[in-house]
Amino acid sequence: MELPRDWLSSDAGGDIPPLTAVLLQLGADATTLENGATVLAAECMAKLGFNYEPTLVPVERGANPFGAGDLDPARTKTEGYGDIVGGSALDPSASPIQKYEDALPPAERSEFHKAFMGTKRQEVEVEGGGFSVPKDGCLAQGREVIGGDAFVEWSSARAAIEEATGQATAAFEESDEWTKAEKRWSRCMAEDGYHYASNGEAIGDALAKFGKEGAMGEARTVSQVEVDMATTDATCRRSAKFNETIVKVQGPLEQKAMTSVEGPILAWMDSRDAVLAKAEDALRTGGGG
Repeated sequence: MELPRDWLSSDAGGDIPPLTAVLLQLGADATTLENGATVLAAECMAKLGFNYEPTLVPVERGANPFGAGDLDPARTKTEGYGDIVGGSALDPSASPIQKYEDALPPAERSEFHKAFMGTKRQEVEVEGGGFSVPKDGCLAQGREVIGGDAFVEWSSARAAIEEATGQATAAFEESDEWTKAEKRWSRCMAEDGYHYASNGEAIGDALAKFGKEGAMGEARTVSQVEVDMATTDATCRRSAKFNETIVKVQGPLEQKAMTSVEGPILAWMDSRDAVLAKAEDALRTGGGG
């Protein structure tokens, strides 16, 4: 299976492994789908007497969720660790709708929730667990118009791809090449006073120190302490050749793992053009086109 070349290039200027590239693009596509569905849902809500102005989630591929190489020193100077510790806009479940609902008077919340999310649920089983989606209500109607079953199918594909990518990552982290790269990174971090044996330890510490999200849909406050640590981390990742090691070692592992999830990936790729066209039309016309 051949992926578009631009999917395999990170915003930080390096290459990324194939399954991780698929996850990043699929996440961005899912956000576009959900934004379009939310616009249509808002029109549906207006017909029911609710004055809901949707807040759309920014569409971007974001940071590499599995590899450790994609942290850009230019962005860390303003964003710190960004969505690595602050949650990701790629997840459609992180909808700003909850913020709007919470701000309503208590007496209105239940009716609003029922109108938007419906009263019936569909349980979807995926590798390692499952999730539920609304079967009725304005959001379900919006998703149906935009993509039919695409929301469920894409979410299921994402779960399967995450499982396969996680297995490849686990094998990568046991490799000699990664052990050597982490040692180079650890020495570099220590020069600026950050003492961690592994990148995972540093990210865990960053999550504990900085991973405090504000209200749904609001920007997270980034401190200078976080900026300093993230910038050193990003610089040391580059000097330790994290990204090159990930592409060299994890890339082939992910390529091999792609065979187990080729079906879901191809199904998503076959459906994405039509679904995204409908979502973008809804976003462009406000659903009235």
